[in-house]
This record gives sequence, C-alpha cells and structure tokens, in this order.
Amino acid sequence: MVLPISRMSCHVTCLHSAVKVLACDVMKMAQTLSALRLVSSKCPAGSRSGQAAIEYVVGAVVLVGAVAILAVFLYTYREHGVRVLDLVASEYP
Repeated sequence: MVLPISRMSCHVTCLHSAVKVLACDVMKMAQTLSALRLVSSKCPAGSRSGQAAIEYVVGAVVLVGAVAILAVFLYTYREHGVRVLDLVASEYP
C-alpha cells in the first residue's frame, strides 16, 4: 500500500513528535531516579552492598524456573509418546 505524500508526511510528523515526547519522558524519569538515589541513599556513593547476594538469588530463581519449564516439557512429550504408542499398538483395523 502506497500512501500519498501528504499522508506520509503527516505520519512522519506524528512519529517525530511521539519520539520527542518519549525522549522527554525518559529524561525526566532519569532525573527523578538520580534525584531519588541521591536523597534516599544511606550508603556512601558507589557502595554495592548486597549486590552479589541479589545476583545469586536471581540466578537461582532463573535456574529453578528453567528446570521447571523443562520438567513440564518432559512430562508433556512423555505423555504424547505414550498416547502415540497406544494408538500404534491398538488392534483397530
């Protein structure tokens, strides 16, 4: 579908203004986060207290989730295999 030049320029203009608004919102959020970090921080600047523990916990949660998904897939395909074997071994003409 080919749009007329006037409609295309309108879409480009709308897209450009939407990107500008989005960029402005992102900048405001970044400023707010930096201000909150400076105000609410009780640790000295650059402190990473507890970061390693949080990374290990996130890694463990991801690992448990992956194992759970693989277990569901194993159960599903095993059940499907049993059903296929039952159909193949049936005495139905």
